Amino acid sequence: MPARTAAIQVVVGTAGHVDHGKSSLVIALTGTDPDRLPEEKRRGMTIELGFAFLRGPAGLDLAFIDCPGHERFVHHMVAGAGSMDGCLLIIAADEGPCAQTREHLEILRLLDLRWGRVVLTKSDLVDPAGLAAAAELALDLVRGTPFAAEAPIAVSARSGAGLPELRSWLLDRAAECRRQTAGVHPRLPVDRVFSLAGHGTVVTGTLLSGELSPGAEIELFPGGPARIRSLQVNHQPVDRALAGQRTAINLTGIERDAIPRGAWLATPGSLQPTTTVDVRLEVLPTGVRHRIAIEAYHGATHATGRLHLLHLDEAVSGEHEAQLRLDAPLWLRPGDRLVLRRPSPPANLAGAIVVDTAPPHHARFSQEARDWFAARSGRSVEALAAWLTGCPSPPTRADAEGWAGGPAPLAAVLAAAGPACLWRTVGAADRLWLASEHQRLGEALLTWLERRTAAEPERIWHGQEDARQALAPRLPEPVWIDLLDSLAGPTLLRHDGRLAAPGRLPPPPPALAAAARRLLAMYQAAGLEPPYEQAACEAEPDPALAARAQRWLAGRGWLIRVNARTFVHRQQAETLIATVHALLATAPLTLPIARDRLGLSRRRLVECLDWLDAIGVTRRQGDVRLAGPHPSIGQPLIGDPP
Repeated sequence: MPARTAAIQVVVGTAGHVDHGKSSLVIALTGTDPDRLPEEKRRGMTIELGFAFLRGPAGLDLAFIDCPGHERFVHHMVAGAGSMDGCLLIIAADEGPCAQTREHLEILRLLDLRWGRVVLTKSDLVDPAGLAAAAELALDLVRGTPFAAEAPIAVSARSGAGLPELRSWLLDRAAECRRQTAGVHPRLPVDRVFSLAGHGTVVTGTLLSGELSPGAEIELFPGGPARIRSLQVNHQPVDRALAGQRTAINLTGIERDAIPRGAWLATPGSLQPTTTVDVRLEVLPTGVRHRIAIEAYHGATHATGRLHLLHLDEAVSGEHEAQLRLDAPLWLRPGDRLVLRRPSPPANLAGAIVVDTAPPHHARFSQEARDWFAARSGRSVEALAAWLTGCPSPPTRADAEGWAGGPAPLAAVLAAAGPACLWRTVGAADRLWLASEHQRLGEALLTWLERRTAAEPERIWHGQEDARQALAPRLPEPVWIDLLDSLAGPTLLRHDGRLAAPGRLPPPPPALAAAARRLLAMYQAAGLEPPYEQAACEAEPDPALAARAQRWLAGRGWLIRVNARTFVHRQQAETLIATVHALLATAPLTLPIARDRLGLSRRRLVECLDWLDAIGVTRRQGDVRLAGPHPSIGQPLIGDPP
């Protein structure tokens, strides 16, 4: 009797938000309802993984895994996603992307799904304009993922519209897809366990590698040894199951209750349990902290534990090295992919690629830990960019050398990166920047200053710490100050802990400009004895507008604040400084000499001299004043007078 081997199968999943029509689409494509539980049929909602098959051309079948869309059953979705070759991301045309659409898309990306397509279901419920809008929203969501490779396809399970095109696309795409086996040993994640009268224990799953045949000795991890009695693929008996096929395995020598859902079926002795795992993380923008509680999803099972970051206290995105310390064992191999989720409130945190399943406990920030990972992985420009993107601040040279595995490997990857990376010396340490991030932050700072000034034209100076909190709160203050130093110039001014962007200043409103011109002329005529600030405003037709004009002039340096109550015209202030410098060239400055030369009242003279002390033009020593460390006002003059 010839061997019965099933056709090559390609496993296609459905993912997306609850009630967006995943199961209805599977029924329309295959004629099989993937919802098999009475509760699912009663509630009209998928709870468990569902399965269906589509017969293709000779030698090719499609196996569908229909994933639950409700947030309570994400663990089932992860179990199904790990076995998929490709996936249909289902989005209802009348609702657009929803919470679980985004969550499922994150999971598929973290598991490195290679191909898929967006399917807009319920297309009969929207008009052409609504369908176009839904397609645009979908493309915006999937940008940068495999789902963006082709335009969304609109279908209606009720009318049949779009189904022939989708079916044809699936078969064409599947014909190009061949699952690569991960090794000679068979391995299958168990996603269902049940008993059949007269047959005994049955497990099902997608065979990820190797092949199975009746009579073979096998082991369940956990569970124990067993033997394969018979096999089915697509509900048909076969003599051999191949990698990539959805397989039902009838076992002898083991009871159903001994096999938990999420067990692995593999060659006896080929897997070992582990609770300590070295991983390389791909952290989502939500970020992770050292020792954060996690749930690690692998195949159809998961374990709780804690994530130990090895080189950082916090990672906000990108690639990082870490160790998982789990509360219960998982059966892993290097290269396996995990999804890490936050237990409460539930959310995706990161993907993880297993590096080592029996590592030592690493000392954090140690060279030994860096060397351990470096010996197990290569370094590339892309990996460097991802690592730098995920660091909360530019790393030191020591950290970068640790990441690369030493000075020589770091030098090699930096040479390949060229101008994409740059060093900045901050204090006693060199810091490594992505040049694009350095440039992005600089442009973001100028834009932030421009928007703040547009909202309040008379205020052009803004606190540099306010800017850091708004744009880069994770960046340490010394690194932020160094960034400001590198950007300082004609486009970015720094003065007294404040920032201004002179090239991004909007013109003042006409009324404000007119008030500023009147005030500036008055201050010029008043010399060093103008009215106090409040009196100057009250002499104007609109005191509130005059107060704004004073701030506008002071911010641009045309008025100089001498004390809490007094401004003087900049030209008058510069004349005062020139006169004092001339007097100091011959002898220390005394109060009588200054009064005779400047001709000011005693009160205004004392105010002016105190101001010169404050800005460092002079320094007081007893009853005389000597030359100070600063020769001029210091505050920059910005723009033309109003």
